[in-house]
Formats: sequence, C-alpha cells, structure tokens
Amino acid sequence: MTKSFEQKRFFNKLIIDFQENGILYSRENIISSKQSFIEYENILFQQITKETKTDKFNLFVCILSAITLLKSLIGIYDNPNGIYKGLLPFSFIFFVVFLVVTLLGRGKFVTIATAENGPIKLFNNKSDENVVNQFLKDFTKYIKSYLKSKYTDIDSDIPKETQLENLFWLKRSKIISKQEYESLKAQLLNDTSPLKGFHSN
Repeated sequence: MTKSFEQKRFFNKLIIDFQENGILYSRENIISSKQSFIEYENILFQQITKETKTDKFNLFVCILSAITLLKSLIGIYDNPNGIYKGLLPFSFIFFVVFLVVTLLGRGKFVTIATAENGPIKLFNNKSDENVVNQFLKDFTKYIKSYLKSKYTDIDSDIPKETQLENLFWLKRSKIISKQEYESLKAQLLNDTSPLKGFHSN
C-alpha cells in the first residue's frame, strides 16, 4: 500500500499520510488549512458512508445575493434613478459568482467515521470513484492488519484482563474471527509462558 493518498478538487486539497501508528489527515483550501493526527484505533472503518453535500455557507450567500438582486430589480422599476441603479451590477456579479461557487462546491463524498477526531472525508465524484473504492479496500485491510498484529501478541507483562478486553474488541470489530478469539483466549488463560498470537500474512 502507498504511504500517502492525495486528492484535489478545485481549490480544495486533502492528503492522508500513513505513519507508524496512525494517519496524518490534512485539508487545505484558499482560506485555511488543517492537520490532525488520527490513531488507527480511532478510525471506525466499519462506518463508511457516501453522501452528496452542498456547502451551507456558499448556499446561504447565494440565496442572500439572489434576494438582493431581486430587490435591486424591483427598486429600479419603482425608481429608475435611485440607489438600486448602482447596486444592481454589484448584486448581479455577487449572485453569479456565488452561484458558480455553490454549484462547483456541491459534490459527492465518502465519510469515514472516527472515535474522537471528527470524520475523514474523501471526494467521490464520478472521476474519483474507482480510485476511492480501491483506496478504501486497501485502507481497511491495512488497518485491520496493523491492529491484529499489535493486539494479538500475548504478553506476560500485560494484565490478562487488559488483553482479554483487547481480544474482545478485535472480535467485535471483526478484525479477528470468533475461532481466532477463542483460541487466543484459551492460550491467554491457560498458558503462563509468553506466546505469539495470530498474524496477517
């Protein structure tokens, strides 16, 4: 699997960098940029949703400018030489600009839930769909492999209760099967020597 995933859409850019114990998720646009580190344990890869979304701020400004444009037209009709004569071209330009921005900003997204860090969002328009689907498969497989490797090593230095909780969490998250869970649980409860657990090939 590649160590980073990048998408660009108009003035928006997102990057997912894979690191040793989590991802660095970066979002940038012409106004701001934001980075957050998300541990693999906090990524709820079972909760992936697809949605179509319009930016609410852009939509609000577009509606507001449309109302201003309409008032300007009515104002010119009532008083051709009034203040609305100068306001009309500005309100028209403002409306057209935000209409275009709103339409361009509307898009399809894939959202991956996290436990603590807010959602991870990917662009999922028609041109992105195949790449995103493949990324999601690789992403899920990588996280499962990492968590399985980390939490199925039975360690005599760690309390058994903690390890049992970890194994149960892996089973509940469908990272290990019920059979693997029962086998590891039996090893943990019955053996005193350090034992290795299951690992992905």
